[in-house]
Amino acid sequence: MLRSSPAGLAAKYEHVEKTLAEAVDMARAQQDSDKLKFKIVLPIVRASYGMLELACALYPGPTADLVPQLQLPGEQDFIIVCLAPEDRRKDVMTPPMESLLNLTEPKKMEKIVSELPETDHRFVETIFFATGVAMNAAKALHDRAMTTYSSWDGKPR
Repeated sequence: MLRSSPAGLAAKYEHVEKTLAEAVDMARAQQDSDKLKFKIVLPIVRASYGMLELACALYPGPTADLVPQLQLPGEQDFIIVCLAPEDRRKDVMTPPMESLLNLTEPKKMEKIVSELPETDHRFVETIFFATGVAMNAAKALHDRAMTTYSSWDGKPR
């Protein structure tokens, strides 16, 4: 498994980081503070060897109860973050990959999930409290980031 800090990933994939930051900015520009319950900081996507890795940090606030789950000992390996409507929180908690499949191509994500070693599922987390605007932004950033790569092999097109 790749071991790389979020900063390291950002240095390697600066162009992808910029794309994701633009999508997050789009969501923030349209946010209603009473409805948008999460903020994403430094989102980086790296597609490599059939895995989607997304490292993220959260501002304290409505999602503070989820932050400890993301503060893993040592370097962060990979955290797959999915955004789901707040009213589906309980639905998407089991299994944790369910709502991620809703935002991506199911066949590709099924392959990714099947390739994750069982012991690494503790690195797979879900982040909730997203509005429709944030869902659209998440889907857009995924689609735009993936156009940078071919066949999930991590090689720039």
